[in-house]
Amino acid sequence: MPALKSTVAVIDLTELEQAETLSEKAEAIIQAVGTGKLALDIAAQLISAVATLAKVIEIDQLQERLETLGQHLKVKPR
Repeated sequence: MPALKSTVAVIDLTELEQAETLSEKAEAIIQAVGTGKLALDIAAQLISAVATLAKVIEIDQLQERLETLGQHLKVKPR
């Protein structure tokens, strides 16, 4: 039996594009599953991508805070 190949599906998720916050994006994904616009496995991948993006944003924000704190303390980054 040949191996299954992944496929690419084009999905109109205007609600996802219009969502301003990450939680609104996640909610749009869940609603798309509920209305049948999106398969559960694809939704899980998208939710995972949103979660990863949230972590990246959090790290960026922490880095900015540390740099600001360092400037206030007159400490140069290594």
